[in-house]
Amino acid sequence: MGGRDLIRNARQPIRNARKSAALKGCPQRRGTCARVYVRLVHIMSSNK
Repeated sequence: MGGRDLIRNARQPIRNARKSAALKGCPQRRGTCARVYVRLVHIMSSNK
């Protein structure tokens, strides 16, 4: 690549591709789950 080519179409930085573009709809599979829910088991106390 000569000097004129660099002036005409300057080098463009490589854009960082998303790590998982295919899993955009599933954050669980991507490993970036924002919230972890804790479900408490409700024990019925009517069996006494």
